[in-house]
Amino acid sequence: MKPLGQGFGKQGCLSIAVVLAGLCVSPMSRAEQRSVEQINLESARQWAETIAQFQRRDRQNTFPTDAVLFVGSSSIAFWPTKALFPEFPVINRGFGGSIYSDLIHYAEAVIFPYKPRVIVFYSGDNDPIWGKSAVQIAEDVRRLVGLVHQHLPRTQIILMAVKISQARIDRAEVYTAFNAMLKAMADEDDRLHYFDSASLLLDEQGRPDPRYFVDDKLHLNEEGYRVWSDHLRPLIAQLMAEPAAERDERAFFVAPDGDDGADGTDIQSPLRTLKGAFDRVRRLAKDKPVTVYLRDGMYCLTEPVVVGPEHSGTAACPVTIRPYDDGQPLITGGRRVTGWQRHDANIWKTDIAEVKAGTWYFTQLFVNGQRRLRARTPNEGFFRVAGFPDGGSTKPYNTPCQRFEFRPGDLSAEWTNLTDAEVIVYHFWTDTHLPIAGIDAENHVVSFQYPSGKRFTDDYTSDGARYIVENVF
Repeated sequence: MKPLGQGFGKQGCLSIAVVLAGLCVSPMSRAEQRSVEQINLESARQWAETIAQFQRRDRQNTFPTDAVLFVGSSSIAFWPTKALFPEFPVINRGFGGSIYSDLIHYAEAVIFPYKPRVIVFYSGDNDPIWGKSAVQIAEDVRRLVGLVHQHLPRTQIILMAVKISQARIDRAEVYTAFNAMLKAMADEDDRLHYFDSASLLLDEQGRPDPRYFVDDKLHLNEEGYRVWSDHLRPLIAQLMAEPAAERDERAFFVAPDGDDGADGTDIQSPLRTLKGAFDRVRRLAKDKPVTVYLRDGMYCLTEPVVVGPEHSGTAACPVTIRPYDDGQPLITGGRRVTGWQRHDANIWKTDIAEVKAGTWYFTQLFVNGQRRLRARTPNEGFFRVAGFPDGGSTKPYNTPCQRFEFRPGDLSAEWTNLTDAEVIVYHFWTDTHLPIAGIDAENHVVSFQYPSGKRFTDDYTSDGARYIVENVF
């Protein structure tokens, strides 16, 4: 595959510092005589906890499928890939100080599970510090590529040239020779793509350009990563634009600012609603897995989303809804309430015409993403049911009940919004929410607009259940 990033007339490479979180990793000195197998094992051991952290994160979070996977040493770990490639689903699994053999050792953890569309490899900086020659590093790359081809035959691979830095200028000859071997590999394999990331960081005299490095003259600064990203983007876009017919899945993308008139099969032209996505899923043949990706943001439903057999896939070709990248889309049936004005120091108010007209009634309010509790009595603790006109402990637990007795002073028939108030009863393993229908002040009995599904006792005892009253003034 023809390399990208050429045109600067120079080819170079860089060694990355073996520094992670302020700790210096001490590889073997060149004077020590160890086998390649010993070197590989010793290097791999130091990353066991880092890899375990990646795996714990993967168990607790989702990750995008069909993504661009960045894997390698600290040049990958420090690269803000998600921010600099917002148009692509990105996974970053860089661990600073690693060498190519570490990527082979941990491929089952940091490569294969993600099934990426494209892999970007950057490593090789630190390998010579362990005494490896350009030929030995290239052999590790060949082994790694072979494993990826075996497990992920459709995945495209980008091999980034090792960059030259002033801090490791003494190893430039090794890096340059290694980069030439990377290019030769890519020229022989249509699934390999060489990216000349080294030349991009050299000045007109072919020396490391200090504009792209931090003070240690080894790691990239913000501008260096910007240059890399801007030049790498066209190649990634080309590889990600593979025709849908060649993919292992059919995908639809949805975004709050999308358009249901769009095709929806590309992240650049997403649909707007779940309904729009499911309309398309319904018409598809389910001969491939189907994934609906939801971009970050809020999806407000004005009507139920009906999912039937016609939307379903099979065990082999399932239909999946998942976040795009690491986003946290929110699907809500709520409606935005506006027009708020300050009533006093502690109270805000607004008028809602539908509520006044009795055509809309809601029981929960979220402010800035947090649920706000309605006014309740008592402010702390609970009231207790005092009596059971519809039956107490002598009745089966699932006896429907629509009334109970309360202690004097707990409830009041004088409440101005009586039928808006809601009694929440905590009994058995559930809580029952019951709008008040009326209060008999003389007999201290409250009745509800519909019955509960259980009697008003505290579990299977003869004591009265706990309860509170919400939304009362």
